[in-house]
Amino acid sequence: MNANVKKIVLWSSSSVYREADPKFYEILIKEDVKLNPKCEGRYDISKREQETAALKYYKENGFPLSVMRPSPIYGLGSYYGIYALFKSIHQHILSECPQNFHKRSIPLVHVKDIAGSAEFLSDEKKFNGEIYNISDDNDLDLIQTCKFIANNTDSKLKVIVPIPIILWKIIKLLFKKLLRYFLYFFPLPLS
Repeated sequence: MNANVKKIVLWSSSSVYREADPKFYEILIKEDVKLNPKCEGRYDISKREQETAALKYYKENGFPLSVMRPSPIYGLGSYYGIYALFKSIHQHILSECPQNFHKRSIPLVHVKDIAGSAEFLSDEKKFNGEIYNISDDNDLDLIQTCKFIANNTDSKLKVIVPIPIILWKIIKLLFKKLLRYFLYFFPLPLS
């Protein structure tokens, strides 16, 4: 307020929902649903706390504020998050996708759409105190998404026999730990 800022458009994340579990959330997830109390990741928790603090300040002081919850962002200059999946497919690290992944999906949003949404929501007289999920309107399942990435990076992707979800969760956990280790010792360039 002292710096003469007219409005804040808070860039939160769809990670505040945790995993979009149909047992807890109705798919498509609407902005006004109660958040799943099971939230384990530091990033997810920090985004929830960020939203809570900002919305509390808005309610107490009336300072213009809108909240965006973007899906994983793709586009030119992306080097984290969903980029790891794109890169893994492109470099043939991930060249197989279990058949039962047709039951899962990854909502995505292009960086230009995020920037456009932020600009749209920056009107200081509108959208205040409101939360918006920002996502592309595609309905691709995970296999279709991986095939799309493979086709656009001249890579091959083979659909294999189903993998039990519990085994996949263990693999995903190990992959996350390995990725954190790798990024700690070999950080990606920012430009």
